[in-house]
Amino acid sequence: MVGRLSSPACWSLRRDAQQEQRPEQYFDDVLSGRWCASNWYEGTPGDIGTTGPGFADFESYPALLGFDEAIDGMCQGGHGNHAEACVSSGMNILSLFSDDVPYNTCRNFEWQVLLRPP
Repeated sequence: MVGRLSSPACWSLRRDAQQEQRPEQYFDDVLSGRWCASNWYEGTPGDIGTTGPGFADFESYPALLGFDEAIDGMCQGGHGNHAEACVSSGMNILSLFSDDVPYNTCRNFEWQVLLRPP
């Protein structure tokens, strides 16, 4: 088919995109909070990409959603690269650049579900 991707949807693959899974497993994992403790900066240059900031409280570090240029403007007073500048400015962003846990629509959705009130 022209215009259709041949790869499976991200919810049909495990987070490492190496093995298939039932789509129900993906949604069960998201709703249960299974990946809450993930490093949402994995693969980002610097220490933040390997250890992450360890945000346990989204109230202390509010989430910032938007396009990169707008995010950069909000984090302008921070120090370091894109993600580090936001963290040092007290903002929490999603910044995945890892081959192990690649950024895709599913990672974006997982991160946004974390933002919902308890």
